[in-house]
Amino acid sequence: LRVLLRIDIVFRQLFFDKGFPSELDIPAGPGVGGRRRGGQVAKFSTRFNMRRALAVVLGSKLAKGLGLATTAGLTLALGACESAPKGPVVLTPEERAAQVPAQAEAWNKLGYRVQWRGFATLLPGETVANFQALDDVLVTQGSMSGVTVTEVNSGQRRWSDQVGSPLIRFYAAQRDGKRLIVPSEAEVYFFDIETGSLVDKQSLAEVASTAPAQAGDILVFGTTSNVVLGHNKRNGYRAWGVLMNAPTETAPVMLADTGVVGMVSRRGDIAFANAATGTSVGRAQIFDGTTVPVASSESAMFIASRDFSLYGYSNEGTQLWRIRTEAELRWAPTYHDKRVYCDLGSDGLTCVDAATGKIVWNNAGVAGRVIAVSKGRLLTFDGSSATLVDPKDGSVVQRVLLDEVRFLVPDKFVDGTLYAVSSNGVISKLTLRP
Repeated sequence: LRVLLRIDIVFRQLFFDKGFPSELDIPAGPGVGGRRRGGQVAKFSTRFNMRRALAVVLGSKLAKGLGLATTAGLTLALGACESAPKGPVVLTPEERAAQVPAQAEAWNKLGYRVQWRGFATLLPGETVANFQALDDVLVTQGSMSGVTVTEVNSGQRRWSDQVGSPLIRFYAAQRDGKRLIVPSEAEVYFFDIETGSLVDKQSLAEVASTAPAQAGDILVFGTTSNVVLGHNKRNGYRAWGVLMNAPTETAPVMLADTGVVGMVSRRGDIAFANAATGTSVGRAQIFDGTTVPVASSESAMFIASRDFSLYGYSNEGTQLWRIRTEAELRWAPTYHDKRVYCDLGSDGLTCVDAATGKIVWNNAGVAGRVIAVSKGRLLTFDGSSATLVDPKDGSVVQRVLLDEVRFLVPDKFVDGTLYAVSSNGVISKLTLRP
């Protein structure tokens, strides 16, 4: 009994009292984790618990050294294993679905029905970082570089992969014909959208700080330096650069089909350039930058600035109008049908004439961003609730609370299909009721 007690004390001192590392994570790269098609939550990482392995080995050795039976030593060691803390639990799709309510009644009030529920592949401990509806596929990006491509019609996974290291920052994926573009801060990955095969990988000349705007063969990135980078995806080299007064924190935006790209720096430097050549079209300066996406029309860009203002600027750099607010703006503006919609803080959702800056209406009871138009009504989402708003006067038509919805994404702005995505990768396809 004294011998067993002594072994127990040694084990506690070695593995519990001295803070011995509980786990060594060995993340599998694209060539290790492999590509997955369907099945359960993919285990892209090999998780090797040092504490448990050493407990088994040393327990057996100590027991033998003290003349105890091997079985007794292993029993003691395994007992120590059971008390060791475990890593993140890998949940099955059914277990993840149980954590996210279907909320059929709430969707019904908004005029939608749940067609199917699908599941993105996630690493243990990973959450959803980005979600895009790209024609016939849905792309879910995880916080640890996982990518899942899902079939729109069935909700089944077409393929999934871990693109790179979990330490690398990735940005929203885009489609380029039959290729899926997955940009990171240092490289751009090109996958065959049908099979998931890596087609190309290109290095960037600058460290990207935003997702790119796409114009033909050019990807336009904001960067951590004072340069907006035009990257040629055909040859993989730098095409041009536009010098700004500070790094860029919000993604550049294309002005419809004009071939002009607009950008705003952290310190409020505004630039418009030809996306193909980088030639300057217009410049302007405001008092501060923005932390939310900008909106655009065919000839203008709309900026919710940190300087307590909502701006409209023409693509020549001319200020069209400015609306001052009482606080910094937290929600991105949306442009649709000659109107700009933006949550202006205490004034709530506000409708602005895009040409003149005249306020058409506002509703202090509605917050968030306009994400779609559903049967002639505006649909807003603020992270916890969705609201249908009459575009004529801003009155609330319907409002529902939504549990466990991180992303609410339409496949097109007017009367499209909605996709509700939870943090743990449950995807719900919502179609309009007749």
